Amino acid sequence: SSPFTFIWTNVPAGAHVISAVARDNDGLIGVSTDVKFTVNSGNISKITLVPAGSTWKYLDNRTDQDAAWSGTNFNDFSWTNGPAQLGYGEGDEARVIGYGGIPANKYITTYFRKTFTVTDLGLVTDLVLQLLIDDGAVVYVNGTEAFRANLPAGAITYTTPASAAWENNSVRATLDKSLLVTGINLIAVEVHQRTADSS
Repeated sequence: SSPFTFIWTNVPAGAHVISAVARDNDGLIGVSTDVKFTVNSGNISKITLVPAGSTWKYLDNRTDQDAAWSGTNFNDFSWTNGPAQLGYGEGDEARVIGYGGIPANKYITTYFRKTFTVTDLGLVTDLVLQLLIDDGAVVYVNGTEAFRANLPAGAITYTTPASAAWENNSVRATLDKSLLVTGINLIAVEVHQRTADSS
């Protein structure tokens, strides 16, 4: 009798019931001592809050958005929206964004915003970010900086270049889950190019 493992991924939010029956197979009623049944719920809840391919609001017009743009009270009604992956047109994007039309003088920074819902903060044990970056990025959750990659320390402006050239670099990071609230949350990301002629 080998152990049987059942793994449930992409579990939707909410309460769930697991039912099972454990049966002995040695034919001696009331004699067997080897029937075991255990449930480990430590890793069965994995909720994707912002799936790959989600639709994001974005601004690609070389304007300085100052600090307010990453906050929950910012009005992004006039921003464009489109599905990820978003980029300049290397052939792997779902939506090609603008860069000003001059290949040697592209915008350094493009801004992205996405709302998502958390129904029960008590179910959140870890908040993990998976981000594809080219070249650098700062990530905010509900207006607070939660992560930055390939950008210098200190204040970041819309003309700050990335620290190095990163070509489609996949980054994974654990964020502070206390930044979340019950209900609607906001993730905002500013992506910075290394140089104005970056592809």
